[in-house]
Amino acid sequence: MTYTGEEKDEEKTKKLEEMYATLVANKDIKEYFDLEVKFNIMIADVNKIIAEAIKDVL
Repeated sequence: MTYTGEEKDEEKTKKLEEMYATLVANKDIKEYFDLEVKFNIMIADVNKIIAEAIKDVL
């Protein structure tokens, strides 16, 4: 069976979704993922603040 690039991507996406669903069924892992998202948002905010503060210097 020959797959197109799009079919391969869809298959990979489906596998990732299944693995994610399995992982978040565990309360501790779900909490870790939630905290990781919050941390990434915080880092993005800090980077934005730094960029705004130094844009006039550059």
